[in-house]
Amino acid sequence: MVAVDPVNFEKPYTEKLEGVSTVYKSTPPDRNGEARLTPGYPSITAQVVNTRIPTTTYAEWFSYTTDFVSENVEIQKTFDATTNGVMLTTAFTAFCLYVLETSGSASISRSASS
Repeated sequence: MVAVDPVNFEKPYTEKLEGVSTVYKSTPPDRNGEARLTPGYPSITAQVVNTRIPTTTYAEWFSYTTDFVSENVEIQKTFDATTNGVMLTTAFTAFCLYVLETSGSASISRSASS
């Protein structure tokens, strides 16, 4: 099982750093308890979680301001990189369940076959 987690990293005092984007943050909330927009970087990670020692197979920071197509493209890159990764065995790729963590805590699953 591979957990895929898109997350936004906040850089609140960054103004002129290359690729800094405006990201949505709900944690921690603003002083009114609301989500907010702040400078930062979107990212995505993938971890194989059903092994004795969980392993990060993919981690990528990207920018909405440079060469960005869509979050769906970034998620597909994560699936492709994890499926084609050197750590994967034939038994693993025969059936692999991806669980995508979304901001609403809903899960979307995808299986891949070799």
